[in-house]
Amino acid sequence: TVRLHDGREFKSTQLHVEAIRLNDKIAEYYFALGSNLGLGETVTLSSNCVMTKRELYLTAISRNPRHAASFNSLAATLADGETVELRDGCVMDNRQLCLEAIRCDGASVSLCNNLALYLAAGETAQLPDGRVMDRTQLLVESLRLTDDPTCAEITLVWLGLSLQAGVLATLADGRVADRKQLFAESIRHRSRGNRGLIGMALALEPGETIELSDGRRVDAKQLLVEAFTRDFNTKWPKPPVPLDHAASICVDEMAAFKAAIKANDLRSFAVCALRHRLAEGESISLADGTVISK
Repeated sequence: TVRLHDGREFKSTQLHVEAIRLNDKIAEYYFALGSNLGLGETVTLSSNCVMTKRELYLTAISRNPRHAASFNSLAATLADGETVELRDGCVMDNRQLCLEAIRCDGASVSLCNNLALYLAAGETAQLPDGRVMDRTQLLVESLRLTDDPTCAEITLVWLGLSLQAGVLATLADGRVADRKQLFAESIRHRSRGNRGLIGMALALEPGETIELSDGRRVDAKQLLVEAFTRDFNTKWPKPPVPLDHAASICVDEMAAFKAAIKANDLRSFAVCALRHRLAEGESISLADGTVISK
């Protein structure tokens, strides 16, 4: 809660609503308000207009047709194959929205990342500069563009997830790396990140271990326990319908991991992945005192 000079107190969402009341022409205000809402949530503006997350992004784009972040975030509200009609009548799917975001801001690493997530294996997209790239090439391009450790960590994880076991990716500096090497690199890029640890745990064979930067050799179970000593991003809203991680892990663990990252439900996934590796009757304690049992 923020207290203004006139004594009024506002929560984050209320501040954005007040900003729009004072000036309803600024795209960033609608974008910021949309980013505070979960899918399925609504907010009532001072004009009594009730808007969803998607409608706020659409309004932001109508206020500024070059607002790359709104195109990018609007894409994230769509299911695969779903389309949305912009206020100018143009109909776009999530890939087209990401391409439009890249056209507005070609230097954004996250935009290349997100476009890659919407492409199927073997599918390509033509960028606004004419280059044609597949999912792996887009992620390699993101790595080339970024100097941010957090962005590099998640890009390396996505790149690892885009590869089948045993397949190699060629990085911008000429190095080649397989899935495990990419996960290991992501762990080195961000000391407080846990996505690389979880990815590596899933990639290890039973009984296989790796050496961490502090010299410890750990197996998959220990990697997952280590992940709980790191930061889980809880800033963004959780999915409106909880994901059934336990069932998904039994079908395709890497696909379940990818879905958990997309839904910002990684902690719940990590609990299920750890429990999946416990023997019947076995229990293990996490850093916060939580006990996981099977």
